[in-house]
Amino acid sequence: MKYEILLFDLLGVLLTDSRQAIQEFLGVAGMNKKEFFQYFTASPTSIKFHSGKSSSQEFGESVIRDLKLSMSATEFLELFRSWVGGLYDGTEALLSELSQRYSLGCFSNNNEIYWPQMRDQLGMGRLLNYYFLSHEIGMLKPDLPAFEHVIQQLGIEPDRIAFFDDEEVNVMSARKVGMNAFVTKGPQDVREQLKLLGVL
Repeated sequence: MKYEILLFDLLGVLLTDSRQAIQEFLGVAGMNKKEFFQYFTASPTSIKFHSGKSSSQEFGESVIRDLKLSMSATEFLELFRSWVGGLYDGTEALLSELSQRYSLGCFSNNNEIYWPQMRDQLGMGRLLNYYFLSHEIGMLKPDLPAFEHVIQQLGIEPDRIAFFDDEEVNVMSARKVGMNAFVTKGPQDVREQLKLLGVL
């Protein structure tokens, strides 16, 4: 299979989260990791923010209210900002190598707080060619219309796209719309998968 575009999730595939900062928040909020993940991916508050339908301030106020946190929205948003870690070791080298032969992009459930950090401070703005961000397109993974939107915008057959995500549910949706999709966690995992595909 000859791919034209390699498409990546960001957190968990190319970028790390800050486990220490998240762990500190779990203690403050009295949540376990499962509750944390469920709330910040699937709650109405999170979905609204990550699909670009609420502002950072509205998001912060809703989180404070939902979780009954004893802090201000501003204080929470500073904590939230700190949950982005950095590039995995090997991310920049992998993308630089792949960019010699392929167009590269990201498809990420993202928000107006995280993306500027990822784009400017962590280098995603110079390492990738295409950016599909939930808060900009108004749709979230794993919803099929979000994947269909990406295919339409790229203007190529879906089987010419290889998609890499750390969540099985997102990979399954990508496959349903015809993409070649793979569960990968970190750039070394991506590299191994690409070798199996004959891309590297």
